Amino acid sequence: MNKITIDNFQAHDHTEMLLHPTGVSIIKGTSNSGKSSIIRALRWVIENRPRGFGFRSNFKELKSGNLTSVQIDLDNISVIRERNKLTGDKAVNCYRILKDGQQVFFGEALNTDVPNEVKEALNMDSLNIHGQHDKFFMLQETAGERGRMLNDFCDMSVIDRTLSKIDSKFRKTANDIKQTESDISKLADKISTLPDYEPYLPIIQNLENDIQRLQRLNSRFSELKSLKEKHEILLQEITNLSVWILIQDRIAAILPDITKLRELKNFRFDINYQKENKIILQTEVDETEGWSEVLKGCQFILLDVQTLTAKINLRNGLKTLKNTYVAHSSAICDLDKKEQKAREEFQKLLEESGTCPLCGATTCH
Repeated sequence: MNKITIDNFQAHDHTEMLLHPTGVSIIKGTSNSGKSSIIRALRWVIENRPRGFGFRSNFKELKSGNLTSVQIDLDNISVIRERNKLTGDKAVNCYRILKDGQQVFFGEALNTDVPNEVKEALNMDSLNIHGQHDKFFMLQETAGERGRMLNDFCDMSVIDRTLSKIDSKFRKTANDIKQTESDISKLADKISTLPDYEPYLPIIQNLENDIQRLQRLNSRFSELKSLKEKHEILLQEITNLSVWILIQDRIAAILPDITKLRELKNFRFDINYQKENKIILQTEVDETEGWSEVLKGCQFILLDVQTLTAKINLRNGLKTLKNTYVAHSSAICDLDKKEQKAREEFQKLLEESGTCPLCGATTCH
């Protein structure tokens, strides 16, 4: 402990005390000069006591309010205990730790609890503080209490706990050894009553060989089962592919009809175009003077009518092709239904017979 700074605590307005870093520092003064207040200030930091506001003074208003604070400076760490009034701004009732001038901890002071970070930084407790009216340190205590204090000083309680744990584990190990010896003795007695096992060695060897052979067979069975599943998947894919091939063949069969329907559509456009030309020619005929011109127009119209007649006949043929295409589509649907029914009957026969007609393998129900 290198320095103590006290603000607004009992008889101290602002006090700074430099302590000898390695030797002993003596504080002297007249009565009521604040010597005991220094001890109380240290207790306030180390033990978070006393509670309340009775220890506070009102010498002056500081920047942060009517603040009471005690700061203990160690080698490179400073521990600060602060408290202000409960009026005005938010109350300050906290601990702060500074390391090399930078704040590394801030925590509230609750009840009489001291944060662990503060305890570790100070490494002090009530045993380190002795008042002038207290009895001589440790002399009035019993031997057991002095031993407890020495254990706390030297942390010898760790040794006691370790020895206790070692003793407990030693007793447990001894009991386990006794129990194990008893179990071994009982097993030896049981073994001595058993018949000679050497004649059974060949049988045991044969059983082990059978077990290994069964394991190999089981592994082979798993492989065969996996191959069977792959075979079934391939058969399903082949069946699906066959169906698609059949559909493509049917599509190829009706492609010519579709082509004729497209030609019919083009012919229909031509017919409409010729009708429009006919109307135009008729208008021209009505407007033309002279029968010769009318006759020539009639000849052209006759040729157009013949052409239209031929195209109408072609259209009727395309309609017939369309009806044929519809009939084929209906037949295809009927064939699909018959195929599905045949598949169901084949599956039913396969389940009843239990044998695949393709490979002769036995099917699983």
